[in-house]
Amino acid sequence: VKTWDAPTAVTAHRQELTGQLSLALAAEGIAHNVVTNDPKTLRAIVSAHVEDVGRSFINPTSEIRVVGIDTLVRMNPDADPWFKRVRYYVNDEGHHVLRDNKWGTGYAMFPNARGFFPTATPIRADGRGLGRDADGFVDELIEGPSMRALIEMGFLTDYRVFCPEVKVNLAQVHISGATGDYNQHEVRKAVHAAPELVGDIVRE
Repeated sequence: VKTWDAPTAVTAHRQELTGQLSLALAAEGIAHNVVTNDPKTLRAIVSAHVEDVGRSFINPTSEIRVVGIDTLVRMNPDADPWFKRVRYYVNDEGHHVLRDNKWGTGYAMFPNARGFFPTATPIRADGRGLGRDADGFVDELIEGPSMRALIEMGFLTDYRVFCPEVKVNLAQVHISGATGDYNQHEVRKAVHAAPELVGDIVRE
């Protein structure tokens, strides 16, 4: 069991990840609060604690709070002195955090906090930078172990890749400047225009 009692905000971009972050804190023996308007979600998180670590580590008075980003940005920091007390701000999937988006807005709600933005994909597909000198807040990038190293250490499951033959013509599909990925509307049109279904359903 580890002791951590500094006022801390831990954020995620999806409800499922909020539960996973709460469970990770529980596994370390860290009491914390989960900010949610959905009693069903909170009950599910408590049940996961009990099932995985033997008891719940949810404490409604804790200064360590796990909160989804969409819930966070709807909160009023002037109405809760916790926002100014927070010293550490952790944003899962940290490559989302830019000054001009909701993740950046969330971080900016904590004027006295140092940020930590773990991510497996620090290079954004749209080419925008995470550094303070670019579009984000990051001062230093710390490179962790590779995917293969994490697999060999037992933290990730090994994989096999199956790639069916694709008969979709992507020649006229553009790369979106906003995301760095294929334009979704054009991909949909290309898939619907394909002469047959993608791959053999039974074989694949």
